[in-house]
Amino acid sequence: MKRIVTLLLAAGLVLGAAAGSQAADIKAKGTWEFGFEFSDRTFQKHDGEDTFKAQQRLRTQIDVIASESLKGVVFLEMGHTNWGNAKQGGALGTDGKEVEVRYSYVDWVIPQTDAKVRMGLQPFALPDFTVGNPILGGGNAQGAGVIVSGDFSENVGASLFWLRAENDNVGSWEDAKGGMHRFSDEMDFIGLTVPLTFDGVKVTPWAMYGSIGRDSFPTAGYNADNYPTYNNNKPWNNSRGASMAAGVALIWAAAATYFYHNNGMGENNAAVVVDSITKEWLGTVGGILAVLGVIAAPITSGDTAFRSARLIVADFLHLEQRSVSKRLVICIPLFLVAIALLLYSQKDKDGFDMIWRYFAWSNQTLAVFTLWALTVYLVISKKPYIVTLIPALFMTAVCSTYIFVAPEGLGMENGISQIIGFAITIVVLAFFLVWKKKTGNI
Repeated sequence: MKRIVTLLLAAGLVLGAAAGSQAADIKAKGTWEFGFEFSDRTFQKHDGEDTFKAQQRLRTQIDVIASESLKGVVFLEMGHTNWGNAKQGGALGTDGKEVEVRYSYVDWVIPQTDAKVRMGLQPFALPDFTVGNPILGGGNAQGAGVIVSGDFSENVGASLFWLRAENDNVGSWEDAKGGMHRFSDEMDFIGLTVPLTFDGVKVTPWAMYGSIGRDSFPTAGYNADNYPTYNNNKPWNNSRGASMAAGVALIWAAAATYFYHNNGMGENNAAVVVDSITKEWLGTVGGILAVLGVIAAPITSGDTAFRSARLIVADFLHLEQRSVSKRLVICIPLFLVAIALLLYSQKDKDGFDMIWRYFAWSNQTLAVFTLWALTVYLVISKKPYIVTLIPALFMTAVCSTYIFVAPEGLGMENGISQIIGFAITIVVLAFFLVWKKKTGNI
């Protein structure tokens, strides 16, 4: 009976090995480097440095190719090995422990699609032009994660990545009251790059978001109870919202430029332009992204605008906003005004465009006052106010010039409007310097 069981197990192992095996092509490439050096760097008699050195290193990459849709890659580094150094395995007896794994990842294609996936230890790089991107270790970092990439069309592609930069979980520690605290040192980055390539122009907008655990950056030293101290007690996030917003803006700016100059649309209606771009250029997946960006984002912006307007009116009228009835007292008139503007825009398109231009100008003018308020605050706080003063002067000149030259403004000549705008900026700067001197902040 034991022999039968043994034979069955052996047969199962053989069949299992046969079923699990698959032919694969194995390719290896790399370099063996040897160096011999004779130098005297300090010209001192006893500086602790050898004048003669002999060393070697090996860099090799092994590709295991199962098919066009599946491939594994391992990149190994051995050395630098200084000849004669026992710790590096260069002394008599060798047996050095100098093998490092730089890359170890698998490339595969999602079935029935053109999307490619790379997972494992791999290089991560953000877009750059002349020099390496300073983020992620000079733009060529190695780490563990996943990259999903694909092309929406011949002009538009996208790569989404997740990088786990740190998660050591080194242990836990006990505070003075006997409470145990687990380490939260995970550090993750999620990024998106969207390469755009068309006639003579290549643009790659990108955005990256980082989530960093509370224990990722412990402060130096210990507290009074001889326990490690940390930055805070809650995880904190570091996001690149500005980069993401700029990236979305660049995508639509590039798309609009392509359609205007190559297709000759001559269309000023934003809805028509968006519809053409999503159908003819970005494809189905891009169309979904466009819906999210053109419809979902404005809805959330409108919600924020109504909430801000309600709070401003409530603060002006000294009306509390805890009860729903008091909120409706302000919300209903605001909604009625918004509905009236929408009905007016449907009835008189040109008139609504004029109102919209006034709104755009007032929005930028609000930015001017905000920048000047921040500048005054920085002066009073004895902080570098130049970071807001320069943008405040620039926006003052722009808004002043626009209202003089625009048809919905005074409609003056371009040259005269620029002179007036520049003069207004100089006057405002003079008032600022006089105030700064009188308050003793100069």
